[in-house]
Parts: sequence; structure tokens; C-alpha cells
Amino acid sequence: MKPTLIFLPMAALALWTLNVLLLVPIRRVQAGRKGRVTAEDFRHGESAAVPDDVRLPNRVFMNLLE
Repeated sequence: MKPTLIFLPMAALALWTLNVLLLVPIRRVQAGRKGRVTAEDFRHGESAAVPDDVRLPNRVFMNLLE
């Protein structure tokens, strides 16, 4: 077994994290265009007014970084 194969799981996790990071602004912009959220909802993190489908990618991203 090649010793460099240990980097494959790390690369997969890095790509997954990047995908989730890109999903966060996509979901926020979509919700903003539909009028479901405003910029004030994100001023100090996320308010309770942010819908769950918009909040979920950010929570997943935070968990991936922990």
C-alpha cells in the first residue's frame, strides 16, 4: 500500500467542506431574492427568523470545521 493513500480521505473531506461552503451563500441569496430573509437577519450571526433550510448549510459547515 502506498503511503500517500492516507491523503485521499483528507482530500475528500476538503472537497466536501468546499462544497458546503459554496452552498451557504447560494442558499442565503436564494432566500433573500424570494424575500424570506433580510440582511438584518445575518447581522449578528443568524437570527431566529432564518428558515431551517437556509440555516442548515451554515450549521453543517460549522460542524465540519470543529
